[in-house]
Amino acid sequence: KEAEAALLKVLSIDPARVNACADLASLYLGEPTRKEEARKYALKTLQLHPSNLVAASAHFVLGTLASDKNDTATTLKEFAATVKLAPDNPHGHLSYGLALAKAQKYPAALTPLTRAIALDPRMTQAYLYIGIIKDLQKNYPEAIQAYQGGLNCAPTNPSLLMNLALDQRRIGNTEQAVGS
Repeated sequence: KEAEAALLKVLSIDPARVNACADLASLYLGEPTRKEEARKYALKTLQLHPSNLVAASAHFVLGTLASDKNDTATTLKEFAATVKLAPDNPHGHLSYGLALAKAQKYPAALTPLTRAIALDPRMTQAYLYIGIIKDLQKNYPEAIQAYQGGLNCAPTNPSLLMNLALDQRRIGNTEQAVGS
């Protein structure tokens, strides 16, 4: 509430303060009943022609909102803009990769997911989704490798452990599957 009040006060003094618009969009994104306000401030941010990083933040908000509504085309467009404007943001790459995977564009999804790991090797979600994509492609050895990479960062992650055990079993490594 205090952050919101401070940002609204800044905007009442200077309605073209682009960072305040972007910050409000991000703040409202986290509140389930304020999604329309998040959209409004993200769009306003883009209308003010912000720097790349601020614009990327607005596109990320819009991509997340589109994903919540299962609007695949808009989700892909917004997350593609996010990674173009902020190429060093691992969360943008993760979100873009997940959106591509959700659209069943599995080979394309691997690139941003791999980039997310390159930018932040502790990003266990990226390892998990690479493994899932490799499972869908029936490439179990590479799926196992992805799950193991994630487990190096989060050794007790139940999703990684379960998927690793299933794949170990699929390739006949029953002993290793039980150990997972």
